[in-house]
Amino acid sequence: MKKYRNYIISILVLLLICVSICFVPINASKFIPLIENKISSEIGVKVHIEKLIFRFGPSLKLKAPVMHVMYEDGQKFGQFDNIKLYIPWSSLFKDDVAIKKIYTDKCILKLNSTDKYLNNVILKLQEKDFPENPDIVFKSYSISYYAKELDKVYKISGQETNLSKNAAFQN
Repeated sequence: MKKYRNYIISILVLLLICVSICFVPINASKFIPLIENKISSEIGVKVHIEKLIFRFGPSLKLKAPVMHVMYEDGQKFGQFDNIKLYIPWSSLFKDDVAIKKIYTDKCILKLNSTDKYLNNVILKLQEKDFPENPDIVFKSYSISYYAKELDKVYKISGQETNLSKNAAFQN
C-alpha cells in the first residue's frame, strides 16, 4: 500500500506543478521587437507593444496591455487595449504560426480617406494567405471613417462583437 501511496503523491505533485505553470505569467517583453518586425513585414503596418506577457494553458496565450497600430510613416490609426492572442500548441511545430483567437477589451480605429497608406494595408490583408482564420472578439469597439470628398464621418461602435472565422480575411 505504501508503494502505491508514493506513486499517487508523485503524480499529484507533478499535476500540481503543471497546473500552477498555467497561471504564472511570464514576461516576454524581449520578443516585442521580433513580433513588431514580423507584423510590419507581413501586413505593412507598424505596431508598438508596451509590454508582453506569455502564459501556458490549453493554448499558448500572448497578452499585451496596449497595442498601438500605425501606418509606415508613423501616423497612428488604431489602438487595442488588453489584447490577447491564443496560439495552438501545434503551431510550434509549423513554419507559420496560426493564431486561433484574438480577444481585445477595446478596439479603436480612426481611418481617413486621405490616408495614403490605407489602400496598401487593405491590399496586403487581402493578399495575405493566413494559415487559419482566427476568431476575433471585441468587448467594445469604435471604428470611424472620415470621407473627405463627402465631408462626412461614418462611425460604428458597440459592445461584445464576435467575428467567428471572419470571411473578410479570405481571398
